[in-house]
Amino acid sequence: MNLSKRLWTLWDMLNFNGYRWIEIARTVDLMRRNDVLGYSIPFGGLKHPAKAHATSMRMSSDYFDDIRLLRNTLVEMGLRGPLASLERLEAKINPVGSDGLIPFEEAEIGNLTSALVELDGRLVDEMKYHIFLSLSPKERDYFEPKEPIFGLIVDRQFSTASFEIDEASKCMALGRYTACGFHLMRCAELALRAFARCLNIPDPTKPAERNWGFILEQSLKPKMDAMTKASVWKTDDKQFFSEIYGSVDAVRSAWRNPTMHVEKIYTEAEAELVFWAMKGFMQKIASRMDEQGLPLA
Repeated sequence: MNLSKRLWTLWDMLNFNGYRWIEIARTVDLMRRNDVLGYSIPFGGLKHPAKAHATSMRMSSDYFDDIRLLRNTLVEMGLRGPLASLERLEAKINPVGSDGLIPFEEAEIGNLTSALVELDGRLVDEMKYHIFLSLSPKERDYFEPKEPIFGLIVDRQFSTASFEIDEASKCMALGRYTACGFHLMRCAELALRAFARCLNIPDPTKPAERNWGFILEQSLKPKMDAMTKASVWKTDDKQFFSEIYGSVDAVRSAWRNPTMHVEKIYTEAEAELVFWAMKGFMQKIASRMDEQGLPLA
């Protein structure tokens, strides 16, 4: 993927779908051209052509629905310039008489045309001040998954991790692969904390004790050895926790420690590998416990 040609923006600040802009521009252009030439508007608009000698025009309900939709879209997207032009246009066609006719003098028809031209121009001007980001279908699946991307069980058992998972997913969509790795490691840390809590190990309070190596070697391993020696494991728990321990140790060596250093820069393939590996890991640990480590081992 050639990142040098991508345009980046704060997508959350402008949740934009390109087809909406196209529909707005097409609607306004049809309104403008058809008002001038006197043609009927195919998908709702002037029921009778607007001629230079007309003294009234009949507006369909679809025409007002289009204007209402256009207004809502402009408000949602924060396009204040076009919105001001639309308000001036609305003032020229309201109110409508009980017969559905809007009285127009010949000069007023020209004013209506000018209002449409102004609205069209404002929309074009707005495009100069926005950056639009295009996502492929695959990228959109990362950015706006139809359901929790790590699965419902992880979403339910590890609600605190949902933020990190969502951020990692968005970073994948936007090509911020190293940032994706950071969020995934924060997610893994929540899993490690739950693992320790499940073995009834208190959360570390000293900075040195929060090191993954210390937690694994000085806290988790001795506790697991003691439980094995005392034969207190529940059915299948010994095998489960041995596998989780090995997975966490592998994550620490392969990904967590390198991610913390500036030398490590993730490629798309590397980030994708870590992403789906972490999904499997989180699903496995969530099948046994929640983020508080419950039920205890």
